[in-house]
Amino acid sequence: YNLSGLSKTEKTGKLKDMLHLFKIAEIKDRKPVKLSGGEKQRVALARTLIREPRMLLLDEPFSSLDIPTRERLRREIRAMLKDFKIPVILVTHDRVEAITLGDRIAVMNDGTIQQIGPVYEVFSRPVNPDVAKVVGMENVMSGKIAGNKDGLLIVRVDVPTQTPDRLIQGQGVGTSRELVAVDPAVAQGFSLELGEDVVVCIRAEEIILEKGAPLQSSARNRIPSKVAGISPEGVMVRVSLDCGFPLVALITRLSCNELSLSEGSEVLVSIKAPSIHLLPHK
Repeated sequence: YNLSGLSKTEKTGKLKDMLHLFKIAEIKDRKPVKLSGGEKQRVALARTLIREPRMLLLDEPFSSLDIPTRERLRREIRAMLKDFKIPVILVTHDRVEAITLGDRIAVMNDGTIQQIGPVYEVFSRPVNPDVAKVVGMENVMSGKIAGNKDGLLIVRVDVPTQTPDRLIQGQGVGTSRELVAVDPAVAQGFSLELGEDVVVCIRAEEIILEKGAPLQSSARNRIPSKVAGISPEGVMVRVSLDCGFPLVALITRLSCNELSLSEGSEVLVSIKAPSIHLLPHK
């Protein structure tokens, strides 16, 4: 364990602390081949951290684990690492992993870091369309600033020819619909001019679906729509929508059942103005 310079008592004390912290005391005498994937990860971390490193690099640490073990270990490891108060760099392609374990995130694309910031900020306010795709922004489309008033912008979104379940890249202009978004000048420090081309980004989970009489809501965007497709994804359901332009919403199975959604169902789409993220079109 590279604990030279410590007395036997000190070494024993540190070992006991690690066995307790990582909950591996009951397997300390077990052969490596007898350990499960999750147990091996715990042991590996304990062996590394017992040396009190100044920084820790974790490169895809959970990629070889089954899903239940991965989810459980992610939650536990975050709590364990807080006790060490050292910087931890996690390399991952898993968005859930980044959200669960990270305090700050750096998005690398084409060999360069394109955005660094708090996890929520990066996931909700990507700086360009490439970062938007990396962080799972389902709805990315082209638009144009058509008006502004009281810190809000009116954005005209072109109706493309692509199918609703695909990201919109500004191809196939037809008619248009308007959305109301918060002016980036209010919170993000850059301004967009009247008539300027923009990229419109909306997270799928920020879209609310309703049927029947509209509920009272602060959402400034309420758009009559039709369900174009439904795709179950575990406890969630991905709903492709035709709003005059394609959108994708992510809702719970319970919500889908309560709304009795099926292909062709008519729904009302609600999107709050702060949920619409605008970028200059480059």
